[in-house]
Amino acid sequence: MKFTENSSTPLYRQFAEYVKDGIRRGKFIPEKALPSINAMKISTGISRETIVKGYAWLCQEGVLVPQHGMGYFIKPSFLSGRSSVIIFLDKMSQHQQNILDGFIETVGEKVDITIRMHYQNPRWLEEEVNKAAGVFDWYLIFPHFAQDEETRKTVEAIIRKLPAEKLIILDHLPETAPAASGASFQSIENDVPGALEKVIDDIRKYE
Repeated sequence: MKFTENSSTPLYRQFAEYVKDGIRRGKFIPEKALPSINAMKISTGISRETIVKGYAWLCQEGVLVPQHGMGYFIKPSFLSGRSSVIIFLDKMSQHQQNILDGFIETVGEKVDITIRMHYQNPRWLEEEVNKAAGVFDWYLIFPHFAQDEETRKTVEAIIRKLPAEKLIILDHLPETAPAASGASFQSIENDVPGALEKVIDDIRKYE
């Protein structure tokens, strides 16, 4: 692509179109950082300031997302036109498989779903959260971890890196869970006695 200084389209917008075209053609791929500002300056011949402005505009338009210390990444929803959801899962038990199946059946083809496993390991969760923060439209997490105080505080700090207004906690709600947009979880202490109370008359029929 040739960049024209005297065009009615500002140079940073020309650069933005160059990036979008590169994404559509597969030159720039999801889950891999775009070339750095300095690398783009060398390959395009455009000033560093123009590239910074172009990247900022692409972020504002929902094409890219910046990740601190890592660069600019393609937002998943840009290519598909659908909302993007990432699910942080600790293990694939039958119970959790049922939850996922119900979720996928409900949303159908309305969203793009990415699943990442953390296997109840805070370090692995942190790695995945650092890569995903700011990239997706929604974040769903199964927060099953060891219950010792140190692990609990570590996991809470990691989850707080995700935007609370886009976070949904599933299957288990820690007592001091970080703020979230919503939660769907088991509450055995409340649900089991409540269920038994509803059928107490039937239970009394038995010795």
